[in-house]
Amino acid sequence: VVRVRLTEQEGQTRLEFPFQSPVAAAVFQRGGALWVLFDGGTQVDLAGVLRSGRRHRDVTPIVEAGVAGIRAPLPDGVTASATLEGNTWIVTLGPRGPGASASAVLERPRHWRHHRRLWPRRGRTGDR
Repeated sequence: VVRVRLTEQEGQTRLEFPFQSPVAAAVFQRGGALWVLFDGGTQVDLAGVLRSGRRHRDVTPIVEAGVAGIRAPLPDGVTASATLEGNTWIVTLGPRGPGASASAVLERPRHWRHHRRLWPRRGRTGDR
């Protein structure tokens, strides 16, 4: 079980996913939402996120064969970035600056290797 930690400061929201060992991740924006998916199907505990306030009640867990993570609404004007520190994936949400991309940005560490593609079940991402 990965217990998600949420902190907010200076207009940014930071989600931390502390794993016991290295895990591949996919972070992307699709269908008006931010998707954060992890390889291996580990259960994601959102209790810490839900206690953080009404604004985060729309965050939903994703659990499928070999894949687990979250889906969260991503309001207009908000962008996301993801980094890896040790075995902790950190996703930061904040206001999009002028000229910044509307896409989620995954900062790939030097030692990171792609293991396999992580795909949510068809139709869950808002595709038609």
